[in-house]
Amino acid sequence: MTIGDIIGASYVTAILLAVVVVARILDNTQMRKLPKDRDPAA
Repeated sequence: MTIGDIIGASYVTAILLAVVVVARILDNTQMRKLPKDRDPAA
């Protein structure tokens, strides 16, 4: 592997990790902001 390949791979993994973290944060905020959606189901 060349240095460019390593940088490219780490760049892609960093983006994927960021997307996962952002998705989790958005899910947590939506669940906290919308407790009304849970009550009718329960």
